[in-house]
Amino acid sequence: MRGAITRFETVSEGRVVISGKFWSTSEEKLPTLGQMPLVVFVHQYSKMGGCSQLMEGMAALTVDRGFPALTFDMRGVNRSSGWSTVTGMSEVADVVAACEWAAKHLNATNILLVGSSAGAPIAGTAVERLPMVRGYVGIGYTFGWFASILFGGHYEPILRVDRPKLFIMGTADGFTSVRTFDKYFDRCVGPKEKYLINNIGHFELETPNYDNIIVDRMLDFLKRHLLPDAAQDGRTATRGVYVSA
Repeated sequence: MRGAITRFETVSEGRVVISGKFWSTSEEKLPTLGQMPLVVFVHQYSKMGGCSQLMEGMAALTVDRGFPALTFDMRGVNRSSGWSTVTGMSEVADVVAACEWAAKHLNATNILLVGSSAGAPIAGTAVERLPMVRGYVGIGYTFGWFASILFGGHYEPILRVDRPKLFIMGTADGFTSVRTFDKYFDRCVGPKEKYLINNIGHFELETPNYDNIIVDRMLDFLKRHLLPDAAQDGRTATRGVYVSA
């Protein structure tokens, strides 16, 4: 199913150049997507080595399952210019720029925005600024006390936005305990869902060993929320606890 991979560049706030890749399901490099869902991946914390390459395994699996994907490097990473920031606030503009590029060049009007680790709060802050984003997935969202020192300013936007949300967490996450996660999940406006993978830590969840599980959950969510005619089934999870509200 995998098709063409096309590099692109776009400009974010502060004249920062953002570099990324569009992963097509066909040989057409820049197809017109319209209502075809596009999955946009936001990588982990730049200050700790986060980069788009870490999301490419999931992007490839997404395309293999029939949906196009987009990966990109936030400011200060690889080919993208500028400097990364400690709190990730400036990086929100990079997420916005990447999605707006997709809207302009692919006519993408139905985006699933997926963030991993620190990329989850950064992506979450961008959601309400992007009308073409119809759903959100946060993988290993950093809700814990220590993480809140850096990323606490991102929490409220994703908690209050009323677009469908899925949180995928390991129950042994060293940054966010299940108790802390549930406290924030209970405050979150619906539609909302959570998928907890038993006895898995934060960094373990980011390894390729869990790409298939994450992509399966993510695309099940996509099919039920971004495809209007999709059947409302597939809610029974394996190797974890799956709850929708």
